[in-house]
Amino acid sequence: IAANTLDFIVDKHANYVIQLALQMGSPRIITAITNTFCSHDRLRSLCKQQYSSNVVEKVSYNHKFSVPRRK
Repeated sequence: IAANTLDFIVDKHANYVIQLALQMGSPRIITAITNTFCSHDRLRSLCKQQYSSNVVEKVSYNHKFSVPRRK
């Protein structure tokens, strides 16, 4: 799952797989998924997309993660 996170996040149906993995997965899986999209620019674009925004919302409510700040 982690290897295909970006493809799954933007997919109409597969984003639910990522959301479920975030909800029920091990800390290692959750970290792998969140690290995939934690860059500031990538996160910004994912927040604007219909399906990926659901995943970003799930992460922001249920898990602690930080977004690198721009310099």
